[in-house]
Amino acid sequence: MTPAARLVLALAAVHHAVQVAALLLDDVDLGNRRLTIAGRARPLDDLTLCLSSS
Repeated sequence: MTPAARLVLALAAVHHAVQVAALLLDDVDLGNRRLTIAGRARPLDDLTLCLSSS
């Protein structure tokens, strides 16, 4: 992996960590298999749904 690729990966990880830290319980809709991040609803796949229900 090049240094530029490492930098991009690190910046993406930090950006997403901030979004995940800002999640509220209202952002998680397990019944409809949706997770709202930064105002955008995203579908939950089977693995994520299974892990979140444990």
